[in-house]
Amino acid sequence: MKFLLGLFLFSVLLTTGASIECEICKGVNNCTSKREICPEEFYACSSSLLENSKVKDVYMAKGCANPEICLFGVIAMTDGNGSHIRQVATCCEEYACNPAAPILPERNTRANGKICPGCSSNKDDCSAAVTECIGSETYCVSYVTLSEKNVVIGSRKGCTRERTCTHLKTFDGGIFHDVNHVKNVQCTPAMAATTSSSPSPSPSPLSLPLPFRFLLLALLLMKLLL
Repeated sequence: MKFLLGLFLFSVLLTTGASIECEICKGVNNCTSKREICPEEFYACSSSLLENSKVKDVYMAKGCANPEICLFGVIAMTDGNGSHIRQVATCCEEYACNPAAPILPERNTRANGKICPGCSSNKDDCSAAVTECIGSETYCVSYVTLSEKNVVIGSRKGCTRERTCTHLKTFDGGIFHDVNHVKNVQCTPAMAATTSSSPSPSPSPLSLPLPFRFLLLALLLMKLLL
């Protein structure tokens, strides 16, 4: 009977164009709340985990979402000085549904030979330092974060995956749930890290063409005779 009632209510939502209801909350590791009606542009419930190396806890956020957010898998960024942020989300689109518990896999920390400018700040720009990219991070990204009132609250630059760039450009609501909106998103392929910055050695006289070697020898003899 409960199943039939739920099915009936879900069909009513579909036919009337009404939004679904989701839990909307944030908390350490987990959170719960009463369901709220979602805006019409959102038609899925999401549950996401956020890992930020600058804080020791992992945060969970639940809310209304566009289900495409869950198609990108783990979204990650390394933004310099050993700091990083990662997020993974799960979604469901059924009436009164509960998204599956998201799981962050072990982080791949192996350098991949690419570098990017990396930094984070609570201003609209930050002073970047060379940052080593890891794992599958092959793109450099930079963006500005905005509050709900469209006020700049920070900026970030660093290494990321191509999918994260796509996500940032597609959804201006941002990816990490501590971000309300983003703008000025720029993505470029990461640069190859150079193995050495030492100057090139001077050429040896023996490496010069034969006529130049004779000329050099003649000049040395003239210098000795004078």
